[in-house]
Amino acid sequence: MAWSWSHTAEAYRNAKLNLADLSRENLRVIYSEWRAHDNREEHAGGFNEDAYKIAFETSALISNENLVNDIWLEACDFATCDNGGFIAWVCPFGCHTVSFDRDAD
Repeated sequence: MAWSWSHTAEAYRNAKLNLADLSRENLRVIYSEWRAHDNREEHAGGFNEDAYKIAFETSALISNENLVNDIWLEACDFATCDNGGFIAWVCPFGCHTVSFDRDAD
């Protein structure tokens, strides 16, 4: 079960910082998943594999900062989190997530 976002500005800042902390490889995968997200019937499960492959290749040319910003915009539009509201989905399928909390260093 998933919920819609309803958090404080601080929670959103934390989630974006947590997203930025992910590895470049994860950012490229998440970016590509957003580009592959497709709800048309001819693509099973809303995933366009060809679009994913193209986006993954293209993502190698995009800076981490721009990957984070693009992913964050998509995630904010989608605004989905786990049941309980503690973990933000940063991909359209819920397989990549970040916390709304920030660990103290």
